[in-house]
Amino acid sequence: MPQYTEQFTEVHQALFYEIYQIYSPGTFISPYVAVNTFHRVGFQIFVGNMGPGAEVTFQPMQATTTAGAGAKVVAGKATTELDQAAGDRLDHIWIELQTEELDVDGGFDCVALRAIVQDNPIEVTFYIWGVCPRYPPVPTTFWTEIVQ
Repeated sequence: MPQYTEQFTEVHQALFYEIYQIYSPGTFISPYVAVNTFHRVGFQIFVGNMGPGAEVTFQPMQATTTAGAGAKVVAGKATTELDQAAGDRLDHIWIELQTEELDVDGGFDCVALRAIVQDNPIEVTFYIWGVCPRYPPVPTTFWTEIVQ
């Protein structure tokens, strides 16, 4: 069995998070974060309660700056539509992409998460994780305390 010496906090960095937000119907986009120092990016999403008939889809977005310049969808990475009527509440979703899947030739090295909500509000918590750093270890300034 392989032995691992890396700590989780040395190779994963929370780049952005939003805790327990209620999204009304509409389109919401998180702030863009730079991911040029990572090989992978993970979007960890928790869907809480959904209003009657509510539906939501999540999609990673890409841009050339953290201000969202040239923003466009990362192709092929959208979730299936979650539907309150189908019992899609309290779902836990992970979207992973390799930074090579971004339009790197076009200079796209920033990502955000877009939520498209229909019909009624939903509760959402999500994290954007930088995974597999190009230059480990990652900074640990995000963490208040690390117990190993």
